[in-house]
Amino acid sequence: MPSSESMSRHTTALLATCLLAAAPAHAQMARVTADGIAEAGFIEGWRTADGARIAAVQIRLAPGWHTYWRIPGETGIPPQFDWSQSRNIASVRYEWPQPGIFDANGMQFFGYEGELVLPVRITPTDPSKPIDIDLGLFYGICKDICLPAEQTLRTTVAPDDAPSGRTMIEAALATRALTPDEAGVETVDCHLRPDGSGIDLTAAVTFDAPPAAGQLTLVESSDPSLWIAPPESHLEGSTLVAEARINAAHSGAMLIDRKAIRLTVIDARRVIDIPSCVAPG
Repeated sequence: MPSSESMSRHTTALLATCLLAAAPAHAQMARVTADGIAEAGFIEGWRTADGARIAAVQIRLAPGWHTYWRIPGETGIPPQFDWSQSRNIASVRYEWPQPGIFDANGMQFFGYEGELVLPVRITPTDPSKPIDIDLGLFYGICKDICLPAEQTLRTTVAPDDAPSGRTMIEAALATRALTPDEAGVETVDCHLRPDGSGIDLTAAVTFDAPPAAGQLTLVESSDPSLWIAPPESHLEGSTLVAEARINAAHSGAMLIDRKAIRLTVIDARRVIDIPSCVAPG
């Protein structure tokens, strides 16, 4: 999560630049371009047996530019997706592909260079009717400077439309985050130690075999009043231990439900999504 100083730097950069925007397009693959740097599109994908649609949001970037994962890291702009103007959508689930791990000026961030294909599972309210996509995108693009890109994708997908982009989407799905069971996680435990001004968190994730070196643990909370510092991680045999400082906007937020703490373990070859700080299963 960005520090207050980092957020201040980005806010200044955003205010100093104009939003990149383009008029929406209507086509089988809705596509808009932001000043020749980033091109966003919607890949229709295919309909599943239960009536859902496996589709994808695609962002292509000019050489040398990158955008960010759902957790940008110590620096970056987290992507935002607004589906509220779409019709016949009951729910949307994202399957983020494996991000790259980068360092910039002593800070670490997570993201994608060149292209992001983000698979989404769209569950329609009525599977027999078309899905009207009206998707607002807001995301950061960075090279020597960081700029915000704001774009809108609009298209209509009918239930009987031919499959589109399946190979591309399946390649992205192949690098999605693993569940705890898939990754061999045996136990998850979190210790919280309040000290009056904040909370010290120690999270321990034990695997069925020693994981490779270079494991990082990221910690999130569903409570927006909490700020969690970037954790320090180390291995103790088959257990990955992460320590982080939690600060709260008010004293009432010091009562933290461990089930609301989300852990993400990442290294150069995989991501593990642990939805709560309690043992799986």
